[in-house]
Amino acid sequence: MQESRNTTNGFAARARTNLQLAMASYCERQDFHMVTQVVNSFVGIVMVPRVRDPQAAFLSVSLCELANAGWPKWSPVTEGSAPQDLKELLRRLRNSISHGHFRFCGDPDARELEKVWVLVADGPIDTASWRASMRGDDLYKFCVMLAERIDAATPEQT
Repeated sequence: MQESRNTTNGFAARARTNLQLAMASYCERQDFHMVTQVVNSFVGIVMVPRVRDPQAAFLSVSLCELANAGWPKWSPVTEGSAPQDLKELLRRLRNSISHGHFRFCGDPDARELEKVWVLVADGPIDTASWRASMRGDDLYKFCVMLAERIDAATPEQT
């Protein structure tokens, strides 16, 4: 039985399932806006989890380890101090989202994930000390993998 959507794990599991169902719908329908769905999921998966233990094991992993495990990487746009672990990356992504410091790049009318980039920043985009981007199809993978990692964490870690 799946945990309640009111738990971090339950929300992450549902977000992952919805993303996978959305991808199937996108492949079948011409009018499905997958870029919109991925960004909505990204916002939810990054913003909703309430981490009770800031030292939770699922957060205490270096970005190098995640990259070696097949996670897509955020491409640095600036030389500002880059996050070194998942905990710091999520903190910066939450900050970026909550202050509206993100934008879409690429073909403005494209619905194909590989034609759109999302740019995030830890301050106003044009002056931020840290900016990074990720292509839409990699953002999809990032969201699925983050949701899996959150869902696999024990409830006391989230």
